[in-house]
Amino acid sequence: MQNEIVDAVIGRLKELFENEYPVHAGQAEQGTKSPCFFVGISKAETQPMLGRRCLRTWELKIQFQPGESGEPGSRQMNLISDRLLDEMEDIVLTDGTLMRGTNRSGEISEGILTFLIRFRGAFVSVDTPVDPMERMELKGEIP
Repeated sequence: MQNEIVDAVIGRLKELFENEYPVHAGQAEQGTKSPCFFVGISKAETQPMLGRRCLRTWELKIQFQPGESGEPGSRQMNLISDRLLDEMEDIVLTDGTLMRGTNRSGEISEGILTFLIRFRGAFVSVDTPVDPMERMELKGEIP
């Protein structure tokens, strides 16, 4: 599920910025050309609910590394941050499931824009089948 969410976020970024900036899954690697985006899950957690249900939460980190040509980096990052805050609310998974992003926030630090977004989903865990006993013997009397 985590990879599907990352892929949906990457697809949404490509759609929003019309493939203007390359989008990479994971951390920045040496030799990567700027400007570009990096997308990864920074935190995933499961909270048990009643029965076999659970609530899963994924926090994603989208980082934008500005280029050195064109507008000054801080102006470019401000524009991108505004756009992400406005338009990264919903993503669509490959199976058509719509997920809403919450707790969206952006921060510019050390020349890199870091945008955080949280997705949640409720799931029913699958029980592992238990082999039934083949035979049971009961000894005793009922009074």
